[in-house]
Amino acid sequence: MFAPKGFSSIGNYIKFCLARSYVTKESRAPFHYPNDPFYMERIGDILSRSLSEPLHYAVANLYNPVFITGFTFSAMGVATLIYYPKQVNAFLEKFIPQAKHINPHTAKFALFAFFQFTILGIGIRALGRLNNLELRNAWRANQIEALQIGGTLNVPN
Repeated sequence: MFAPKGFSSIGNYIKFCLARSYVTKESRAPFHYPNDPFYMERIGDILSRSLSEPLHYAVANLYNPVFITGFTFSAMGVATLIYYPKQVNAFLEKFIPQAKHINPHTAKFALFAFFQFTILGIGIRALGRLNNLELRNAWRANQIEALQIGGTLNVPN
């Protein structure tokens, strides 16, 4: 199977690129490394944070019944906005008179642009990590591990 140079598998590569942060294997302490010279990882993190932080919160609270209920209603609202933008706008006009000035397809485009900027941010962040020699060397030497979205840093006492 094809694996990018320096990685043992595609799964290893994806885990490296999509990690929320990195921790050292021995002490489970956060692994600090210098930024790349063009701050690509930082820029990508800023672009993708608007989706990655809520996603981290969602995964961390996956078994909370109040969160599940709120998430279900929010997902229903987003799906309704995507598939029925005119009807949503007509409904909102009854309660918020200023909503008649919003073009329904503008809201749909804003949602589209939000996801596209998030994908762009994930790609830029991954590119910054791949260009960071100290981070890649620590990953290859198996000194660090990825802290994925939803994971918490459990430091032993």
